[in-house]
Amino acid sequence: MHSLAERVDLVRLHAAAQGLPSQRAEQILATIDTLDDGPAGWSTVWLAAGRREYDQQRYRDAVPYLNLARFPFVATPDAATAHELCVDAFGSWAASAGVRRVLLPVAGSEVPVWLAERSQAPWGNAGDVLVVCGGIVSIKEQWSRFVELGRRFGMTVVLTELPGVGEHPLAYRDSSGQDLSELFDELAAVTPVHRIFASAMSFGGTVALRAAAQDPRIERIFSVGPPMRHLFTDSDWWQQLPETTKDALAKTTGIAVDRLPGELGRFAVTPGELARITARVTAVASRRDEIVPPEDVTLLVTELRRASVFAFDDVHGSPNHMPDIALTLAGELADFAGVPVGLKHLPPLIRRARGRATAVTARTPFVDARSTA
Repeated sequence: MHSLAERVDLVRLHAAAQGLPSQRAEQILATIDTLDDGPAGWSTVWLAAGRREYDQQRYRDAVPYLNLARFPFVATPDAATAHELCVDAFGSWAASAGVRRVLLPVAGSEVPVWLAERSQAPWGNAGDVLVVCGGIVSIKEQWSRFVELGRRFGMTVVLTELPGVGEHPLAYRDSSGQDLSELFDELAAVTPVHRIFASAMSFGGTVALRAAAQDPRIERIFSVGPPMRHLFTDSDWWQQLPETTKDALAKTTGIAVDRLPGELGRFAVTPGELARITARVTAVASRRDEIVPPEDVTLLVTELRRASVFAFDDVHGSPNHMPDIALTLAGELADFAGVPVGLKHLPPLIRRARGRATAVTARTPFVDARSTA
């Protein structure tokens, strides 16, 4: 089981991704001394903070606290309570924001998603869909900011989860790419689906890439730290992975930790799949990534037809570069939606954001900062 110190380190990324001020997050973390429930317990303390917001009907503000209370997955009674309250809080906010909960039949189960129909923006087209999916520890309720962002560019927004995460009833498996494509088929019965922009983080990016190999509706993929192949096949790399990552993979796949090294190979993106992907892929890499091996970053620029990769000197998810990542994503969405360059006011900001990163290409290979320290 992972340690408190490791969870604290990993949760900072997820707090930042949800817009929770770092000072507030650190105040709460300083009061926690155990992963068990109790007065100073992880889930108990975060749950109490979330309840205060919820009781004041600040539902959207309550979500980050409640989400972190069940992070990285539900393992205690207070974590289970927090997750239920988190979904309820998001639903209360969603009702006021024109976002509805939809159940989509996939592989014999019903997968809940949050659906925000497109606005009447002066750009974008009916059937342009922004699909948002996190990795092995990120629930759909943490992505409310994408609703406003997608609508700004005239897109329908769908918030979903990696199989095995949150409310997703399926397990994360080697056919999860097919499951995601099937989800799009069912979504098309509810709202027009012609072109898909997938903003899929970490392992969500892995699944989106595998789906794109068989589904031409996926025209763009934006990801931060997507594992590709070596994480799933390199036994030496597996040994140094954070225990939280190992435990979360066991939880999402339903495979015991001690069996995972022998079974994860089939989860990797295959050479054949990479060769079939025609989607434009933009990815953010981290030079001190403790989860994604450097060889997986190299695969993005050597085996994909249309890939742009930018690397920050940071840990997994580049939590210290969230504004730069957000600007890069906004630029990709604007381009996808056909926003006139003169109107979006983004190019100078994006150039500065990317200027703080290093482009990774086949000619300028990725360098792991830990190997040069």
